[in-house]
Amino acid sequence: MSICMQLRSLKLRLLLPYATLILLLTCAIGSLTYWAGARTVTGLSDQLLKEMASRMHQSIEHHVSGSAAVLEAAFPPAWPRAQISAMTGKRCAPACGPPPPAPHE
Repeated sequence: MSICMQLRSLKLRLLLPYATLILLLTCAIGSLTYWAGARTVTGLSDQLLKEMASRMHQSIEHHVSGSAAVLEAAFPPAWPRAQISAMTGKRCAPACGPPPPAPHE
């Protein structure tokens, strides 16, 4: 029985360091792969977010410029406030059109 115990002990002494080394290398390679993948996904998502924001900005600028052209065609800047107020039924804000002429006495 003592020879059997010595063989098991010898087998464990030879096998245990290699098993530990394989386990540690597997964990190290797995964690490095996970870290690199996480960095790649973060970089790609940031790039995609910036591209989407840029496209949204371009689209909004296109729509706003079109709206400004329509508003300028509908209400030219030379129109007096009284005409705009009469058309809309609302009192015009101070920034809307040129100031009203002074009353003649």
